[in-house]
Amino acid sequence: MTLVSNKILFASVLKPQNDVRMYEKMAKSLVKDFSCKVYIFGQKSNKQSEYLNIIFIGGLDFKRRSWKRIFINFSFLFTLLKVKPLIVVPNTYELLPATLFYKWFFKSVFIYDVRENYLINIKYSPYLNTFFKNFFSYTVRILEKKAFSKADEILLAERSYKNEIQFQDSQKITIIENKMLQFKIPKIEKDSNKLVFAHTGTLSYQFGLMRAIHFIDEIVKVFPNSELFLTGFCPVDADFNYLQKLLITRNYIKLIGGDKFVPHPTIIETLCKADFVLLPYLLNPSNQNCIPTKMYESWYLKKPMIIQENVFWNGLCKENLSAIFIDFDNFETIEVLNSIKNQTFYTENEDISKYRWENEESKFLNVFKKYIH
Repeated sequence: MTLVSNKILFASVLKPQNDVRMYEKMAKSLVKDFSCKVYIFGQKSNKQSEYLNIIFIGGLDFKRRSWKRIFINFSFLFTLLKVKPLIVVPNTYELLPATLFYKWFFKSVFIYDVRENYLINIKYSPYLNTFFKNFFSYTVRILEKKAFSKADEILLAERSYKNEIQFQDSQKITIIENKMLQFKIPKIEKDSNKLVFAHTGTLSYQFGLMRAIHFIDEIVKVFPNSELFLTGFCPVDADFNYLQKLLITRNYIKLIGGDKFVPHPTIIETLCKADFVLLPYLLNPSNQNCIPTKMYESWYLKKPMIIQENVFWNGLCKENLSAIFIDFDNFETIEVLNSIKNQTFYTENEDISKYRWENEESKFLNVFKKYIH
C-alpha cells in the first residue's frame, strides 16, 4: 500500500473532532501553510469542518466508560488503512497500538502529541479503584515506552512534561503550549451592579465543579446579585446527574453544555461575559505544574481569575497581577469580595500578544516541514 504524502491524520478517543487544539489550532495552521489534506478522527462533532481540506472522520459516539473503547484500535486501524496518511498524530495512549502497527508495516511518520501525563493522571484519578489504576498504569507504561522510542517527533502540551516523563531522545521533543487563538472578541454589555463568574472547559469533580458551586453559594449569601456560568462538557455521568439536581434550586447558576460538547467560541463568549474566571482545581501532581488553557485565555482577555492556592500558578500570576488566590475549601466570603472590590488587576501596558497561539504556531509548523514536501 502506498501512503499519500500530503495526508495527515490527527486522532483522539474522547476529544471531539472540532477540538480546539486538533482542529482550530493545528489542522487550520497546516492547511493555511501547506498543500495538504488533514483528517480528524474523534468524537462526533455537532459542527462540520469549515474547510474542504480538513475532513472529520470516524465520528465516534460513545461515553467515557463505554465498552466500545475496548475495540477502538480496530476502528482506528481501519480508518488508517482507508485514508492512507503519511503522517499520523495520535494524542492518547489508547491509539498507540494501531499507530505503532501502521508505522511498522507501512513506514509512516508518527508524531505523538502528548496532552496529558497519563501515568500520573491514572494514579490520582478519583474514578478508578486500585486494580484498574495498577492495570492501566502498567499498560500505559509499556505503550508509551515503545511510542517514545518509535515516534519521529514528540509534541508536549506542557513544559512540565519534559521533566516529569522519561524520554530517551530529547531531540525529538517540541513544546507546543495551549495558548489563545485570536478570536473576534464579542462586545458584551455589562451590569455594573452584578458580579458574574465563569467556570469553563471540563465540568467535573476533579476540575473543581463542586468547588465552583460551593463558591457561588457562599458569594450570593453576601452579594445576592451574583451569577455563575458553567460552560463546558461534563464527561462523567455521576457528576452531570448530581449537577442537574443542584441546579433545580439555584437560579443564579447558568449551565451551557453539560451533556454535550461546547464550541470553543461559546467558551470565549462566556469568558467575555465574566468579571472573574474561576480555577478551582483539585490539585495533585498531575495538574499542579500545568498551565490550563483558560489561564492563557484569561490573560489574553485581561480577565482576572480566582484560583486555588498553588505556588507555581502564584508565581505566574504575580507577574501580571492577574489573580486572587484562595483555598476554595476554606475561604472567608467577605475577604474575597473585598479583594474583588479593592485589588488592582493587570497593567495598562501588559503585552498580551505573548499569550497567543501564533507564538506556538511557527514551532509547530517547523516540525511538519520536515515531512511535507
